[in-house]
Order: sequence, then C-alpha cells, then structure tokens
Amino acid sequence: MPPRSASLARHAPEPLFRGQDAAPATTLTDSVWSRLRADILSGGLAPGSRVTIEFLKNRYGAGASPIREALWRLSAEGLVKSSSHRGFEIMAVFRDELVDIIRLRIMLEQQALEESVAAGTVAWEAEILSCFHCLSKHRQADGQEWDYWHSRFHDALVAGCHAPVLQQMRRQLFDLSSRYRNLTRSLTNRDDLEEHRALMEACLARDLYRAKKLIADHFELTGQLVLSMFEQ
Repeated sequence: MPPRSASLARHAPEPLFRGQDAAPATTLTDSVWSRLRADILSGGLAPGSRVTIEFLKNRYGAGASPIREALWRLSAEGLVKSSSHRGFEIMAVFRDELVDIIRLRIMLEQQALEESVAAGTVAWEAEILSCFHCLSKHRQADGQEWDYWHSRFHDALVAGCHAPVLQQMRRQLFDLSSRYRNLTRSLTNRDDLEEHRALMEACLARDLYRAKKLIADHFELTGQLVLSMFEQ
C-alpha cells in the first residue's frame, strides 16, 4: 500500500474503496470482502443482480465459508441483501437514496472541512498539493487510478479534522456515492479538475466560506449528472 506522504511521485494504487475498514486484508475473508466490495462499488457486479455462493467461489477462488462471511459483512453495510429463500442479491440503486446521500455528504463534509481548515498544518497543506498534483495527471476515464487519487485528494482536504466517527461516516458516504457515479462513468465526459483546483485553493487560503460553498456545489453537480442518467 503506498505511503500517505507529501511526495509528488506516482504510487501504485491501493485498493480502490476502503470503507470503514482501512486496514490491509489479513485473512482470506478480509481479502474476499475487499474484492467483493470493490466489485459492488465499481459496478462490476450489477445492482439488483443475484449472486450465488458457487458463482463467487469461482470468481474469487475462495471457499464457501469466507464467501458467506464476506456477504454477511456486506449485508450489514447495506451493499448486499440476503433472503432465506433467494440467497444474496446486490443492493439495487434508487433515486431517492442518491438524493439522501448527497444531502448527508454535504453536511458532513462541510463540518469536516471547518475543523480541518482551522487545524490544518503545513504538512496538511503539502499533502493537499501533492494529491492534487497526482489527481491532475488523470481523468475519470482512466478508471482506478483516477478513483484512487480522487479519494486521496478529498481525504487530504479534511485530514485536519480529528473526529474518527465523523471521518468514518463521510468515508462510507463517499463510497456509496462512488457506486452511483461509477454506474454512469461511461455516459458523461465531465472533467472536474478545475472544481478540485478551486477547492484546493480555497482550503489553502483558509477561506472556509468559499470552501464550504464549493464542496456543496461539487457534490450537487455530481448528483445532478447521475440523476440525469437515471431519467434517461
């Protein structure tokens, strides 16, 4: 896993979606959970599709026991739905859920930004600059590498916020919104580098009012683009 430093060098991407468990996989169940979760969030496993233990055993090269444990963990996260008669199903996506995710993301991210901007150090500033530099080398069409640096950049903006529960909740919402965005990635040519540049500059200038407005606009635009895909 690449070190979280201020280096401007390119690193090999770490797992795309971390969720609330950022520690590296240490057991077979952890590995299956991580890979299955990434496939759900990236759209590799379609929303609403049924998955069998046998299918997942072949996909991930694991036995039934770690597969079931991983599915139950994902069920607790709301990414998989279990039924005593139908087995397991990838959770469907819903318009109203996305609207709620965007609303909550704005609330939590603005709070995290407020605390981060107030407490941010020179090292915090350097990490933001580093992550933006690496993000600027990619476009959304690049897939996993863009996703990795996009996540790193948004994490860097709020790294000065030392509230573990708040950070955990905002990362969960980040992952859930990524799931929706990834389902429509191929249908939009959005280039949001300048949105991220403006966010960076507002935070480095300690302009909290502007930073909070920009993050709200950024999330709302993402929501509007995804919702337009739903309507089509």
